[in-house]
Amino acid sequence: MCAWLEALFQIHTAKVDEQRYGLMLVPRGCFKTTVGTFATCIKLLVDNPNARILLSSHKHEAAKEMLSAIKADLQHPKFKEIFGDWKVGASRWTEEAITIGERSVAYREPSIDTCGVDAPKTGAHYDYIIIDDVHNEINSSSETGRKRAFRHIITCYPLLEPNGVMGLWGTHWDARDAYAKILEVEAEREQRGDPTTWVKLIRKPWLEDGNLYFPARLGEKFLQKMREEIPDKWFANWYLNQPMEEGSVFFPGAGLWVRDMKYTSTDFLYPTVHVIDANLGELNTGVYQKPVYVVLLHDPAVSEKDSADYNALLVVAYDADLKWYILEAKRCVGPDKTLEWIEAFVRTYNIQKYSYEPIGSQRLWRRLVKERIEKANLPMPIIHEYSGRTSRGRRDKRSRIELIQPKMKAGEIVIGRGLTDLLHEFENYPQLSHEDLLDALAQGFEAQKRPDPYQTTPALESDDKRLRDVLDGRGGKSLQPNAGIATPVLRSYNG
Repeated sequence: MCAWLEALFQIHTAKVDEQRYGLMLVPRGCFKTTVGTFATCIKLLVDNPNARILLSSHKHEAAKEMLSAIKADLQHPKFKEIFGDWKVGASRWTEEAITIGERSVAYREPSIDTCGVDAPKTGAHYDYIIIDDVHNEINSSSETGRKRAFRHIITCYPLLEPNGVMGLWGTHWDARDAYAKILEVEAEREQRGDPTTWVKLIRKPWLEDGNLYFPARLGEKFLQKMREEIPDKWFANWYLNQPMEEGSVFFPGAGLWVRDMKYTSTDFLYPTVHVIDANLGELNTGVYQKPVYVVLLHDPAVSEKDSADYNALLVVAYDADLKWYILEAKRCVGPDKTLEWIEAFVRTYNIQKYSYEPIGSQRLWRRLVKERIEKANLPMPIIHEYSGRTSRGRRDKRSRIELIQPKMKAGEIVIGRGLTDLLHEFENYPQLSHEDLLDALAQGFEAQKRPDPYQTTPALESDDKRLRDVLDGRGGKSLQPNAGIATPVLRSYNG
């Protein structure tokens, strides 16, 4: 944490003449506030007594309490012995702000100022802004509270000097909170190939290698005690750094069904999915393969406004047992980019059926897709209009999505590796701002079809090395949609 903070605030490095933003989400008890807020503010003023710092939190009162703790540190005898008494000569020393006596430049802003979501600042300029816990349990539990917290972060942007640094520390209370919104926007930037804005430090109690992140404070015994003593929701938020407690996850263990997969075909005759699975694969290769029927599922956006849902596209392959293999999952904004991706998927996966939900003006997608495929001179898939009906009549979005759960729990859905947006929706449903991919996947029941009996792949069935080369990307080729849009490598192989 200390090294990350030093890099963010450029404490031991040359200053960069641009704004910098840092997001830190770590478990409770890791000195997030003690080091990230108290110590950092003091260090910044030691290095530059003329610095202007703004402290903020979910309540102005909470920010004032942080300033009170910093003032106590500044008045500690040891601090005054080394750095002097900064209160002497201070032009301001109140519960809301301080201007230290060491300052030599007459700025209007204090050395440390405070505000909150309930008491924002306007018309000031700061070298550093630290927003510590913009959310708490109360304001994260309502849509209005979450929007106010996110808006508060945005309104702090104009207060930051062109070469200033903003730090945002917090606890992940809800999958729709301000931190989740920032991470969602950052993920979209990465997918487009654009530079990201926020430098991130996100940790759970256990590192990826299984070791404890902070064993001196968050040991196994302590974590087990907290798991038993406090509510599950608090334990998930405070220590696991996740917005939902394990018992509330509607699709538990979705990550267990992620696999490396490769799609191969020769025209429409031999569409096949190859999956690496140590338990089900062949002894020598760890690979099993299934002839499949390939469908493109499309949940259209209801409008083109920024707040509207995305156009969600899923490429799903079905084997003879109607097991689902999700090969691609893509969110798109706007009809033009959506059509580019539809063409790319049809070209790459020899889509046999295109399914969409025709509500109101969305019926235009039949004509738009048909014209696009014909113009590209590609084989036309069957176009299916999803009814959204079951044996009990038409269902709302949530009811349709929740029909997926039994199939997921039975291990009858395999998710391709790298489909992070889809996995995010699985892991955080129903606490989602957008659940478009899951809604598209719900079409899978109506659109599913077993592959034709003649579909086999004789050229690849016994060639272990060829299978490995296919799955490793050697001997295959990648296709991209038209230039100008961000594109992942599509998993394809033309035999």
